[in-house]
Amino acid sequence: MMTSRQSVDLDRYITGNYGEDQFRGEEEVETWWEQLKARLWLLVLKGWRARWARNRWRKAWRKRWECHTKRCSYFEDYLSYGPADLTHEGYHAAERKCAFWQDRAQKWLDAHKDSDLEFPAYIERECEKWEKRIRC
Repeated sequence: MMTSRQSVDLDRYITGNYGEDQFRGEEEVETWWEQLKARLWLLVLKGWRARWARNRWRKAWRKRWECHTKRCSYFEDYLSYGPADLTHEGYHAAERKCAFWQDRAQKWLDAHKDSDLEFPAYIERECEKWEKRIRC
């Protein structure tokens, strides 16, 4: 069994670190100005994060309020074309799915704008299926 002193000596022998890094040079010491800049930067990041969270909350509340007052796309667009096949929540889920597949189609077109390739059939089928479900 090694003592702690022997363990430290062995570690120093293996790593080659004999304690020189314990004494930092003048060039490595942070000045009060650098510390202040780092703290201010953290405050700015916290402010951006708080603003982002606040805006996200506002958007979510606005969507809930539109649904609560029956001003959302389900009541204004979907039900105007006939009786409902989807519930209110199901419609909004299908709406998100449709937006996902349309975004995917747009990304595919952006990635292949220089070529004359056909649009992939599976993406087109999914877009048509979800557009038909939400009657758009």
